[in-house]
Amino acid sequence: MHQFTDKHTSIVNLSQLIESANFSPKQLNLFLQQNKLPLDTMENPSSSPSLAQEFVLIRLLLKHSKNPYLGLIAGQCYRLNTFGPLGLAVTSVATFKGAIELFIQYLDITYTPFNVSFGVTDTWGYVEFSEYEPLGDLYTYYRDRDLSFSITAIKDIYPEAYPHTKKRLELNTPPPENPEIYEDFFDCPVDFNQKTNRFLFDRKALDLPLPQANKLNLKIFTAQCDEE
Repeated sequence: MHQFTDKHTSIVNLSQLIESANFSPKQLNLFLQQNKLPLDTMENPSSSPSLAQEFVLIRLLLKHSKNPYLGLIAGQCYRLNTFGPLGLAVTSVATFKGAIELFIQYLDITYTPFNVSFGVTDTWGYVEFSEYEPLGDLYTYYRDRDLSFSITAIKDIYPEAYPHTKKRLELNTPPPENPEIYEDFFDCPVDFNQKTNRFLFDRKALDLPLPQANKLNLKIFTAQCDEE
């Protein structure tokens, strides 16, 4: 399994975030030079900056945008199709539950700095996020980004079912100045000051069939995941 410090990030998602944050070309070039990255990094699909380099860039973007909710925006830049074979494998699984379990199985080839686990209660299914290593001042950004990606992916798979599925969100930080931003974004009640970060949804949703389920594609794409 890859170590935390070995992780790399997606240049596709970073370039979209930079555009969303209105980061100027001058500021971007300065960042690339200071981090000894080629000036065409953000235009080269094969570029793969380290997670440490991404941390530097995110701090600059947070300072530039002055938006404490930038993580919510960033999560929308991460779509399943940016995960290559893994994204294709996830959409080829038979059920929503299987898709969650498969994504977590291959978590070490994703871009998350979190441990992610899946659980079920009598009434809820849930995905829980915990720190792999301390993220310090970037904790809220990455927590929000990965939760935002989670619901963005669900909406991509089930655009009609998501609004009607019972759900709620638990966050382990105090409520921000405008807590309604989270409630509006996730379209559900949000509880702050909880023990952990969990996105919970009606257990019945776990049995929903995936519209693009395909057993042969699943074998092909999971084999490619095993090679990464």
